[in-house]
Amino acid sequence: MNQLAAIDELIWPGLINHVAIPVFAMPIQARWAIELFDEKIASGQLFGADPLLAMNTEHVYYRSVRPGVLTAPARILWYVSHDKKTHGTGKIRAISSLDEVVVGPAKEVYRRFRRLGVFTWKDILATAKGDPHRHIMAVVFSGTQMLQSPVSRKVFNNVIRGTGRGAPPLVTPYRLPNGAFETVYRKAISDAD
Repeated sequence: MNQLAAIDELIWPGLINHVAIPVFAMPIQARWAIELFDEKIASGQLFGADPLLAMNTEHVYYRSVRPGVLTAPARILWYVSHDKKTHGTGKIRAISSLDEVVVGPAKEVYRRFRRLGVFTWKDILATAKGDPHRHIMAVVFSGTQMLQSPVSRKVFNNVIRGTGRGAPPLVTPYRLPNGAFETVYRKAISDAD
């Protein structure tokens, strides 16, 4: 862990605002966000989240290996993908510390991290396109904070355009350009929309 990330962890829930810590916007489906960290969306569901899992401070999210842009340590801004059936989606709703990125055969990665996640073996196999030996990525994260004012896709896109880049599609992880995190975070702790 680099020195800035270590300090960031020590002052949590405060955050160091420094460009040396990479920040990624990470898309996540509402059903996984509900299980892993988003109690506000979960409260609108019939069964909500698993309380034992919700109490964990460390979690894992599995995804395909490509694109391989994620590096740790870093921060993740969780973009909960739009879902017509779930209120509050289509927004950046939380921030986490990205502690580790592990790539390996699905069977081995799942065996190592299954205690931290909500994915079943069936979900892992779907991520690995049915091949237990196909490489997948485990994204290990902790220290998740829900944002006071979730940031809409439109506001996020405007912030990114303000840096001279085009709006990202947010279907894969996206590394924020320098300066964008501070703007997004400021909006998230005041009122984003």
